[in-house]
Amino acid sequence: MLDPLARIEKLLALAADQAGTPEGEAAARAARQLARRFAVEADGLRRRGGPDQDPIEERRTPLANRARWRRRLATLVAGHWGCQVAWPRQGTDVVFFGTRSALLVAEYQLLVLDREISARRASWLEERAALLPESAEEALLIEAGHFADSAVSAVATRLREQRGEERRQDPQGTALVLGRGPDVERWLTERGYRFRSAPIAGRPFHPAGYAAGNGIALHDALRQESAGLDRQLG
Repeated sequence: MLDPLARIEKLLALAADQAGTPEGEAAARAARQLARRFAVEADGLRRRGGPDQDPIEERRTPLANRARWRRRLATLVAGHWGCQVAWPRQGTDVVFFGTRSALLVAEYQLLVLDREISARRASWLEERAALLPESAEEALLIEAGHFADSAVSAVATRLREQRGEERRQDPQGTALVLGRGPDVERWLTERGYRFRSAPIAGRPFHPAGYAAGNGIALHDALRQESAGLDRQLG
């Protein structure tokens, strides 16, 4: 039988492979549910003096670039899963710090949302470029940034709503996932990590971008249908 973390990874691999299908969405929901259940079990073991089965680690994820909307999206997803995020001085990697189970799901969610927003931005840009002269390219790229940032704003609102629903359905698991934030902070302090705060300024609201963000599937809150997939992978 696979251990819980391996089962989470396998569910997320299935979700990525079947992206956009009912099977993929059910796999993603099952992974989220299993991560919360695992957090409860690992917390109980820690409280009894046992080993930490869900240790705090760092996970590096490569992204296409350091666009402002991508940095904001990474920060948003990290916070949604009780993780911290940092950007190295060089390269385009983002580094997540958090429990192993949270890192697995946070990375998956970031990559899916990044892909979906990128695709919608590209489609919008192509349509707009066909209607404008080449001389407007620079202004159009700036507006494309506004589009993507407004899509992230829509996702942020929906994730807050999703968190509220998950708290109602699984208050203990959700609280434990988010409640390890102070543990992550201590873990970073003990290892001498020091981060420089870099606030990300907002951008003008873009209605089309916000609508695009509202159209992205977020694998909504926990549902019983995911349990069948979980049992199959066990």
